[in-house]
Amino acid sequence: MERFVSPQGVICELEVRGTQLRIRTGARPTDEVTEVYASGSDALLAADFVRERWGSERYKPLDARPSLLTGAAPRPRPGGSLLLDASGTVARREPPRPLQRLQAADPWAGESKLAALEGSGLLQVLERQEGALVSARVQVSAPLAGPRTSPLKTLLKARAAQALRRLVVEVGHDEDDFARAVKVLGSGVPASLTSLTLCAFEVVEVFSATRGAPGAAYPSLGSVRHLALQAGRLELGRLALPALQSLHVRAGGLSQEAVSAVVEADWPELETLTLWFGSAKSGANVAAPQLAPLFSGERVPKLKHLRLQACEFADEAVVLLLEAPLLSRLESVDLSYGLLGDAGAGALLHAAPKLGGLRRLTVQESAVGPTARERLRALGPQVKVENGGHGPNDSVDHFVPSAAENGFVHVLHVG
Repeated sequence: MERFVSPQGVICELEVRGTQLRIRTGARPTDEVTEVYASGSDALLAADFVRERWGSERYKPLDARPSLLTGAAPRPRPGGSLLLDASGTVARREPPRPLQRLQAADPWAGESKLAALEGSGLLQVLERQEGALVSARVQVSAPLAGPRTSPLKTLLKARAAQALRRLVVEVGHDEDDFARAVKVLGSGVPASLTSLTLCAFEVVEVFSATRGAPGAAYPSLGSVRHLALQAGRLELGRLALPALQSLHVRAGGLSQEAVSAVVEADWPELETLTLWFGSAKSGANVAAPQLAPLFSGERVPKLKHLRLQACEFADEAVVLLLEAPLLSRLESVDLSYGLLGDAGAGALLHAAPKLGGLRRLTVQESAVGPTARERLRALGPQVKVENGGHGPNDSVDHFVPSAAENGFVHVLHVG
């Protein structure tokens, strides 16, 4: 194999194997072609013409690896890269015609629907390796998609997605979009998939109004280690995903039933848990005592990071957590975007010695007043208490998750 670099820095390859000439001029499979000739000498001659063209275009050789055909390093030919006869004149001025031209297998080949989705913006490729999708974000439906189009199904059926590891599925305005996404996911996902986000966000009304019941997809998610579920209302059903390492449940109004599904399930591998409770006017009806089984730590032996966000009863939750066995095992606690007030801050300050094991305590965008914020900040650099330049929160409705990926959430401030 011979390797060259183009003036633009693209690595190109040239290889002769018997009667075959392989040429690769880029990173994608579509940049590779194999030409089949009538004889090995024709293949060698065609390679000479390629070298001649690349030389005229100022390609530079990177190395001189041994030829796979002869086992020896390629010999420089007199007078340039074209074959010369005994008299020193060019033996042949035209390259031989290949009998067959084979394009390399391309994961995107024939996937016109997939290409159309990417072009329309319904599919966003976040990361690709050697032509295959590693990380992607797809919208279940949109006005441009048409009534018979299933972007998620199209994606998961594509050969390009068989190595997919991270997937964000965004549901649209239609009330049935979440259910459609769950049905497609329930029919099977790539075995390589380790991170899945199924959510309604970006548009405040969609996040607040969408109902999500993801239970039918659980049997297909055995390979998933990081799961984020986000909707206005979530009906989680029986959670049987013991291999999860991180779980993020975010709702405009999180119900008692949804919280019970989380705290009563067994999570032997869970290290990170996010509960975004939302507001009572959007359906949140959870009370602090319902979290007691979670705070005991019995079902979450490996939990290190706990986020109780957009929580209207944060003061009561903090008091319970400070007396619970789980606290001593946690590395971080996040109470942001909720109504943690001076009473909750006072409880934290009073229990400061118990917080020594925390690497991070976050109470950003809370209802804590300026004086209590300063006292919390004085506990150390691991405490984050900023409020974004405005006063203490008076409602959790100011905040809506606007993007979710890899367990982190960016928050849209409304109003």
